[in-house]
Amino acid sequence: MPVDKAGDLTSTTTVAFWASIILYSLFSSSMLLVNKLTLSYLAFPSTVSFIQIIAAVAIIRGASVFNLLGDVDALEKDKVMPYLFYVVLFALALLANMKSLQHANVETVIVFRSLTPAAVALLDPAFLERDLPSPRSWLALAVIVAGAAAY
Repeated sequence: MPVDKAGDLTSTTTVAFWASIILYSLFSSSMLLVNKLTLSYLAFPSTVSFIQIIAAVAIIRGASVFNLLGDVDALEKDKVMPYLFYVVLFALALLANMKSLQHANVETVIVFRSLTPAAVALLDPAFLERDLPSPRSWLALAVIVAGAAAY
């Protein structure tokens, strides 16, 4: 958690830090509910994802035209190509999330999403030769797994 030099927990940085966490949590959970509701009326997960991606691109382009986002780079082949693999993986992750929402309830999707850090903690050392998490991190992961199992 960010703390200014005097140890003030009410600094602008700290308030922005907590506000971003709260807003991310609210928007993420709201989008899960909106997506689940949308999929109950339009049973085409890829179409819903496509519409959302196009809407995001349109909002970013529109905001860049009105200089609301500062400097937004144009899409150029030399800039896009190195990231294309990751974009495809991201799109597949979105589609998998939509398919899981289509066939399971929101709570189950949240539980499985919460288990992602545990999978990453195990796979990072195996495939990326990174260090294992600290004991404190293992404790946090154990609490997450226990919560998921209790659900």
